[in-house]
Amino acid sequence: MDPVRIRELLLEIQSRLDELFDLLGAEAVDWLNWEGKMSTFGGPKDSGVSLDEGLALCEPHEVDEFDDDLFLEDPPEGAGLARSLNPDYPYIACRWDYDITSRDWLQAHKVVVRNPATGVTVPGVQPIDWGPNESTGRIADLSPDLAAMLGLKTDGICEVAVPIPARVA
Repeated sequence: MDPVRIRELLLEIQSRLDELFDLLGAEAVDWLNWEGKMSTFGGPKDSGVSLDEGLALCEPHEVDEFDDDLFLEDPPEGAGLARSLNPDYPYIACRWDYDITSRDWLQAHKVVVRNPATGVTVPGVQPIDWGPNESTGRIADLSPDLAAMLGLKTDGICEVAVPIPARVA
């Protein structure tokens, strides 16, 4: 698909999301938001993960519970789930707080990622792993394609919005 058309569609989606959030009102949806540096991870070319490395939010027996395009049809031989990720699919790893968003919750809900410098926003991003390591100073690891859609390179700034279960008073 033409990159210009993709950007137009993303802007239209963002506009519709804004309308939806306005309709729902602040009390109807709780969101956890944070901003900080990012990097990329996953896929067959990611030398930052071991060949057989797994994922915090997906075990091999759970692969079928995710969208068909999240994992490569033909991953490298001996590849774990991290190297089997499709780098052209929008996924994310963050240091999730499982007390707020449980593993099951994260598997079933997608997040929104935004480049605050350009306003480009990508909804429908699949949480798939825990990371990056706190020592990196980064808040998120994005799929290579997601980073490209947002126009971000390693250590670029992104915003992450995570829907969270309604809080009990």
